[in-house]
Amino acid sequence: MRLTKEQKDKIILSIRERGVKRDGCESVGITIHQLNDEIKLHKVFRKEVNEAVKEGRQNLADRGQQYLADVIDGKIAKSDKNAVTAAIAFNNAYTDGFKGKTTVQGNINHDVRVISAVPRPKYDELKTEVTVSEIDKQKLKELNSGKPINTVDKVIEGEIIKEVEDDTN
Repeated sequence: MRLTKEQKDKIILSIRERGVKRDGCESVGITIHQLNDEIKLHKVFRKEVNEAVKEGRQNLADRGQQYLADVIDGKIAKSDKNAVTAAIAFNNAYTDGFKGKTTVQGNINHDVRVISAVPRPKYDELKTEVTVSEIDKQKLKELNSGKPINTVDKVIEGEIIKEVEDDTN
């Protein structure tokens, strides 16, 4: 489903209000998936939506700051603790310089020595005798002299020309 220019403008205006894409979807009656598909198709529309989201979040932070100012000035007689907390949270997140600076200072004036050596365990040596049969000795001698054992000398186009047989079996 392609969106028209009027639908896109309506979506962007709705997103600028609160910074939520779902509000823009509800304004024209589409799903969030359809909006995301349209954003993927059009680079300019994606840029406009991202700017609208930023602007909407800033608008919410501004309204939160206004709410806090009204509570402080006494314009709001009875304030809701949850609304005040939400206003402070939005201002912390989206207003530059609202949080202020926190610095942590401290000095360490001593030397630290770390010893992390672990002694190696001592193992008993295992003594095993390796027995080599006469057949194995003969094969080793033939290998050391350069004679191939149980191999094929040359193969041309899949035909075996000469095969060495093992006579020791």
